Amino acid sequence: MERRERERKETDIGLICRVPASPHKAQIRDLSLAGCRARIIGAQVEPGYSISFELPGVRPFSGVVVWVRSDVVGIRFAPALKPVQAIALGLDDPRPQPVEVSVDPVPHSGGVLHHWFHSLLAKFA
Repeated sequence: MERRERERKETDIGLICRVPASPHKAQIRDLSLAGCRARIIGAQVEPGYSISFELPGVRPFSGVVVWVRSDVVGIRFAPALKPVQAIALGLDDPRPQPVEVSVDPVPHSGGVLHHWFHSLLAKFA
């Protein structure tokens, strides 16, 4: 049974983490808005520890260690990643997705403007 709330994306992101305050090198192996699996190099980490990640140009993001297997840990972000952090980590696309707009044609009302416009078009046809 899958316990994750959101699908994770495989990554290989190197960055600095602080456990709880000491800086260590880390590699994020998979990532979602709610958490990640990371390899923490040279740190003794236990479930329940707070961890903070630093990525150049982005506000630090943090979480709680929920499991440990050797130097690989599972982290639940608290709070979830913000859109700018998700984009910086390659989780989201920075370009907005196009939105299709459907416009109903305006019914012909006739009148002087309509007649003038068709007269003008006829001169250039």
